[in-house]
Amino acid sequence: MVDRNQLAVAGHGRGPLMVNAGPGTGKTRCLTARFAALVMAGEAAPTDIVAVTFTREAAGVMRERVQRKIGRDVEGLRISTIHSLAYSILRYGKGRGPKVAVPEDAYEILQRAALEVDLPAVWDTGELFRLIAVLKERGINPEQLRPAAGPAASVFQEEVKRVYRRYQQILAEEGLLDFGGLILQAVERLRSDPSLRSYLRSLTPFVMVDEFQDTSPSQYEFIRHLVGDEQNLLVVGSPAQTIHEWRGVRMGELREAFVRDFHPPEITLHINYRSSSNIVAAASVVGEGYPDANQEGVREPGDPVIAWRPANQYDEAGRVAATVRRWLEEGISPGDIAVLYRTHRQADVLEAQLFASGIPYTLAGAERLYGRPEVRHLLAYLALALNPEQDGLEQVVNVPPRGLGPNTVMRIKGTEPILTLQALQAAARGRDGLPPRVVEAAAKLVALLDLLGRKARELPPRRMIDFTLGATGYREWAETQLLDGYGRIRAIAQVARDAEAFDSLDSFLEYAHRRAGEIGGDGICLSTIHAAKGREWAAVIATGLVEGLLPHARALKQGDAEIEEERRVLYVAMTRARDRLVLSAPQAWVGNTGVRETRPSRFLRIPGTLIELS
Repeated sequence: MVDRNQLAVAGHGRGPLMVNAGPGTGKTRCLTARFAALVMAGEAAPTDIVAVTFTREAAGVMRERVQRKIGRDVEGLRISTIHSLAYSILRYGKGRGPKVAVPEDAYEILQRAALEVDLPAVWDTGELFRLIAVLKERGINPEQLRPAAGPAASVFQEEVKRVYRRYQQILAEEGLLDFGGLILQAVERLRSDPSLRSYLRSLTPFVMVDEFQDTSPSQYEFIRHLVGDEQNLLVVGSPAQTIHEWRGVRMGELREAFVRDFHPPEITLHINYRSSSNIVAAASVVGEGYPDANQEGVREPGDPVIAWRPANQYDEAGRVAATVRRWLEEGISPGDIAVLYRTHRQADVLEAQLFASGIPYTLAGAERLYGRPEVRHLLAYLALALNPEQDGLEQVVNVPPRGLGPNTVMRIKGTEPILTLQALQAAARGRDGLPPRVVEAAAKLVALLDLLGRKARELPPRRMIDFTLGATGYREWAETQLLDGYGRIRAIAQVARDAEAFDSLDSFLEYAHRRAGEIGGDGICLSTIHAAKGREWAAVIATGLVEGLLPHARALKQGDAEIEEERRVLYVAMTRARDRLVLSAPQAWVGNTGVRETRPSRFLRIPGTLIELS
């Protein structure tokens, strides 16, 4: 189904455009159609268009749809996250990109900095990490912090400045950039190098940005430098889904800046094709006041939205398990069910109950890491090191590229259904008149597998991963990938950290394969609401919808803007559901200090005609 406004977005040619696109309005389809229309009309080659997404998953979906739409595979499509794009620009002309501290490493560095400057123990380094991230996203360095009003504020600011300064020094000493620094360095390079800026603009005259509402000020400046005189910038945003203001994102400021800089026309996609009309109507009440939340549902009303008031979080978890089991018995697939929550700590009780009930589940973070191709490649190499006779050889035979592509592998396999070590060894001996380059490549791979096998008996898992990355050339190859190398390196670094907890490669691989197996859709999804953004399920249960959790206690202390963001968080949770939605607000919360009564979230003021208490 295509509506008039979708057609207008898809048919937009040159010049700027702002699109307000709420959940379920088909924005990815519009962006894909616009990409394909530019190519098929001869306005642009596929590699002339940069498309920036908020997540790697979204980039993968768009890349697949674009290639399907234009009817062919295209090498070098510039569809990526903004951090991958910044990494590629910093690497351009320098051979290797910068070393990047992933958030986990950056947090450890901040803790070091706090210790080295004798920060008082009462400080919450987690909150400090978030604050410094906001300062960086807004382009503020330690020396730019303004004088604060009042003695208490002055002390606070001086402490922040001391830690922030030392944090920056440690990053510099170790040759690292954190995520914020990655963007700032890319901005500085574009600003200070007009020839590079002009070259990139000529290389990619069209720029499209998805999830514009989650763009920080420094990221917006980065994007602005990429856009040429023709101002071919299309942004798609959802003000009602702005839930990352803690990163320095202010949708109002972004809109003002975009209008000031580009004077764009504006189109709003207001028809929700995803959710039942009852869910659309209930969510529109929560999102009232935002243009993209004023939606029209085109599906049937469907089941009413269900409200729960369980006794406490344990009773809530029991209801979750019972409801999920009923849904599964009714034929809803596990991969089409999600249980959402505001904070990670809420998952503990839910996990325990689901495990006790025999209901398989996955955590959103596990899916993002252990399902990635580079992680599967690494696991295949490690498994081959333990047993080169197993079936995983074909998965890595040409990763990194070594001249053993699909046609060559078919020839090496002969009549065998899979590539075996014996077939590879025969190729290395020059069987069947294979070209010398193929014989040489096969011989090198056989020698590599032998080396990995010997090292696997000597090295603990973490060191074996490091050795494998070097011996295979994977690390060096990943660093040369234009838009994706940084993401691959980051994912593998996290897997290497996981491996530190294991004494043997066997035990680590058993754990890793369990994690990888969980990804295949056999379990329901447990996820924070923030991690669920951009996804959808047939049936969703949103848990812990009480004052102090949603809105979060931190927001209640900070003020109206933070509370308003919490309202948008609930809107995001509700709009993940297609067919069934449950909103749960426990009457009490059991904690270490006893039981406290709770009140339903202030945002659950939904008309009784749209919701049913169960």
